[in-house]
Amino acid sequence: MVETVIHDPDGPAARVIDGKLQTKSIVETQLENISAEKGQAYAYTSTFATGGANVEVMTIKNDLNQHMHIDQVWVGAIDLAIFSIGHMSSGTPAGTVITGNPLNHDLSKVADTTAFGNASVTGSVVVKDMAWLQTPADTTILFDLEGAWIFGKDDVFGVRCETNTTVYVTVILHMDDID
Repeated sequence: MVETVIHDPDGPAARVIDGKLQTKSIVETQLENISAEKGQAYAYTSTFATGGANVEVMTIKNDLNQHMHIDQVWVGAIDLAIFSIGHMSSGTPAGTVITGNPLNHDLSKVADTTAFGNASVTGSVVVKDMAWLQTPADTTILFDLEGAWIFGKDDVFGVRCETNTTVYVTVILHMDDID
């Protein structure tokens, strides 16, 4: 067996054994890659009693000159509820500040976003309805976007509840460089 090592100053060494380059394939989502490599993947949560119908329950504004990819939206409620999610079309959100918790606690970067939830979000006319989600009572559902919804700098993603009930919302997102 003849083994040759090719050294790369910018990455790991490659091995050639008996004239064959040894490779390894790793399959991962963009969310996994960004979380592992850059630490720019976050989870936002909001829980509260809406106190009425058509209430914005969470907004997340991209404060960075990067793409903000929405990966997953988890919604649930004590009673049957209808949620509307999408891009905020107008207004300036305010309310109770919530923080994006990093998914990679080893890198622990702070999210470059402004997010509100845990109480009625004020000052906004949230969602250009991009999707409606209905949850049965005491059930949480996942809307898995795999990073397909992309928001630029100063764009705002929002979640609105159409029903008077206690809601639970989690949004998982990642930030990525603009090509």
